[in-house]
Amino acid sequence: MFIQKCKNCSKEFTWKCVIKSVWTEGYSKSIKCAHCKTKHYINMTSRIFFAILIGALPMLQLPIIKHIQTNILYYLLIIITYILVLILITPFIFRYHIKK
Repeated sequence: MFIQKCKNCSKEFTWKCVIKSVWTEGYSKSIKCAHCKTKHYINMTSRIFFAILIGALPMLQLPIIKHIQTNILYYLLIIITYILVLILITPFIFRYHIKK
């Protein structure tokens, strides 16, 4: 797993730039290479994989968590940890392409 490089000049995207493009600007926005200013767009496979991570996996854990009989703080701690991990690994998951 690594942060993707620009398809045009092979300069690696910064972690901050990828986080900003995904979490603040949304899926439809492009990411610009800081070196050559080439626009890159998120691949559809990255979008689908990330949607599964955000939606499906936590839903699969709900029946398990219901049977644990724990308090709400423990459950919230699990959710917050899961969200933080997703944010931190975002630059390693998303792949970009250049539209022709």
